[in-house]
Amino acid sequence: MNSHTLAGTKVPALARTYDQSLIGNPFQIRKNQFIDDIDDKNHFSGIRKPHQSGAEPKSQTSRKTSFNFLVLSKGATMSINVNAKTEIKSITTLIAALNDYKTKNWGIGLTGNTLVPDSFLAFFTNRELPFTYYVRCKDVSLGDASAYDKNINVLNSYTNKVKANEKALVNATIAVLNEYKSKTWAIGLNGDTLQPDNLLPFFATRELPFEFFVRKPSLSLGESTAYDKNVATLTKYLASL
Repeated sequence: MNSHTLAGTKVPALARTYDQSLIGNPFQIRKNQFIDDIDDKNHFSGIRKPHQSGAEPKSQTSRKTSFNFLVLSKGATMSINVNAKTEIKSITTLIAALNDYKTKNWGIGLTGNTLVPDSFLAFFTNRELPFTYYVRCKDVSLGDASAYDKNINVLNSYTNKVKANEKALVNATIAVLNEYKSKTWAIGLNGDTLQPDNLLPFFATRELPFEFFVRKPSLSLGESTAYDKNVATLTKYLASL
């Protein structure tokens, strides 16, 4: 890292890698929609439960849901799908960088040499988080040294929200798996159409292994232990957050 006698420098390379961890999302969702989807169990995670007992759930609904998405705040839209575990690691890295900058009295928000907006500001802006500047260079004076701790507090609060939202999504998915187990419904592929269901992308975006269970005259996949294995995978994932 380059040395500076005045506040202001570039964000370390490690702190600039976050955007590479984002996973593209084919459609936009309304933030905080997942709360509605968990409460409205007939539409949870894009899997419509049947009105008649014993019928397989349909593969399509007229309502788009946020089965795979990390919710950041209310009242807006987002078009990225965030891997929560990767996001938490990125936040931890950024907090470490802020603490490092604090010990060196380096500026945050604008780079010291060019006054170009830095990656700290980009990270906060991309997530609609409030950011506090601290710059002392080139006749520019913004904020004060308390900015480091203020921004760290924002990131700690954000981390707690990330974890809470992810835990809510995972626990709701575990409930779906247990219900499907009780009715011996197919998982991985829709029981009627044999098209991929929404459980697959949920596991895929979290880089988790998935066990299929399908029993149809034209196709047989996996064993009935798949339900419990997938629940165990999600339980272990929760513990790792």
